Parts: sequence; structure tokens; C-alpha cells
Amino acid sequence: MKLTPGKKRGLELISDENNVVIATAMDQRGSLGKMIKSFNDDISYEDGVSQFKEGVSEVLGNQSSSLLLDPEYGWSAAEKLNDDIGLIMAYEKTGYDTSEKGRLPNLVDNYAVQDLIEKGASALKLLVYYDHNEEEKYNTIKKAFIKRVGDECKQNDLLFILEPVSYSAEGLGSKSAEFAKKKPEIVEYFMTEFSKEAYGIDLLKVEVPVSIYNIEGYEQYDNYEPVFSKEEAADFYRPELFIETHSAYIEGQN
Repeated sequence: MKLTPGKKRGLELISDENNVVIATAMDQRGSLGKMIKSFNDDISYEDGVSQFKEGVSEVLGNQSSSLLLDPEYGWSAAEKLNDDIGLIMAYEKTGYDTSEKGRLPNLVDNYAVQDLIEKGASALKLLVYYDHNEEEKYNTIKKAFIKRVGDECKQNDLLFILEPVSYSAEGLGSKSAEFAKKKPEIVEYFMTEFSKEAYGIDLLKVEVPVSIYNIEGYEQYDNYEPVFSKEEAADFYRPELFIETHSAYIEGQN
């Protein structure tokens, strides 16, 4: 993979000395704010979220190769990072409009890519909910959306990370056995489709194709619902899945 100077610098900044991205993710907003307010109703939503991110930045961010934040509540946390820690900024608004079909993405207000660079971002991350079997009109919109962000990153020479998140447009629960059976195919689609040059993506942040909760022999987990044998699960991590990618890392289990 050939990178322009700005993108190369961004990749180096968010990686460790072994060229591995060990990022702490702290770009949560809506769910995090609700959780904080449930414990302390005296603090404002904005202050609670910002202060929590600052604490995570100081304790965990500086132990990572990079920290993923959002430009809505994360700038004070970014100031807590050491100079050798990369800063990844989310570009999407949190959540999606539940009143409309398609889980269409939207960008944060008040910031363009050049603004994120001026404030110190090493890379940009865009999260998009995606079901490759959904109505084509929705996926056409999402593909064009991703390409536009890719072009904006190209123009500003900023590393572009895409995080496609799987879901079922048919309404299957994300933790159901039925959805688990479809997950490997979905992840493989992500790797193949979004590695195409047209999207301008430099790094893919993808889900594991098989959750440990769905592998036989892990009864110790509360959400245990076996779907695959250990041999079947291992096969879904085969090297061929990664051949077509520019670069990728797998988001680990918590």
C-alpha cells in the first residue's frame, strides 16, 4: 500500500513501534452520557461526557498507540495526550435516525476534515451501519457517502479509517444465533468491497467474523449460544479473507 506523506505520517502516529495499531476507543456519546447521568444527575450531559473522556485519555490513552475521540466532546481529552500518541477523530454523528429506514449516516456539525487536521487529528474514522442485503437504494447512498469522505481525506492528505458495522435490515437481533450465522459473510463483504480504490479507505476497522459467545466450548460466558465448532470458527479467520485489503485490523472482543 502506497501512502502519501500525510497519510503515512498519520499511520505512523497511530501505530506502536511494531507498526501495530493499539487504539483506545472513547468516541461514545449518547449511551455514555445516559450512563453518566444515571449515576450523577447533578452534572450536565456535556460536562459529564467531556470529563469522563479526559480521565480515560490520561489513564488509558497514554498507554495506547492512539486514542479515538469525537470532536463534539473530545478536544479537552485530546489535550491530555502525550506528543507520541496518535489522535483519531470520529467524523460521524452518534447513532442514527430511528424514524427512518436504512440507518443512514450523518456527519458531525461544525467540523470539516481540514478543521480536524488544524486541531491535531492524526487520522479520521467514519462509522457506517451496513447490511449488504438491504435495499440497494440505501446502500447506494452509503457508498456515495463513504466516497465523499474518502475524497475529502485525499484532498487534505489525512489517513481515512472506515468502520463498517453490521446489522440486519430484516430485524434479526445482533446477538441472535440467526445473525451470528450471517456475520462471517458480512465481514468478508466489508473486507472485499471497501478495499476497492474508489472509496479511498486506508484502514478498515472491522468486527470479528465470529464472536467467542457463538463458538462451542465457551459455556463460561453468560451470552453463550453455540453456532460454530472451533474448527469452523477458525476457518472464518483464514488468510484469504484479508488478501484483497489495503490494510486492516480486527476489533477485539471486550
